[in-house]
Amino acid sequence: MMEAAWNELKDAIPEPERDGERTRLAYLVANLAPLALDEDDLKKNVLHQFGLRASQTSGRCGVFERSGHRFA
Repeated sequence: MMEAAWNELKDAIPEPERDGERTRLAYLVANLAPLALDEDDLKKNVLHQFGLRASQTSGRCGVFERSGHRFA
């Protein structure tokens, strides 16, 4: 599940930020896993939470919008 979520996100994240964002994604997966109904639910919730933070962080929102991803 982690790899599936990462594959959807990595192209929208600038190369210098990828290591940190992948770590953040791993923490989100670990924190949300106990609440998920199944892997699809977990992935949906992780991508949503990842996008909420991205939209609150200045400069990142435009990156995700240009990539065609809608997280929030």
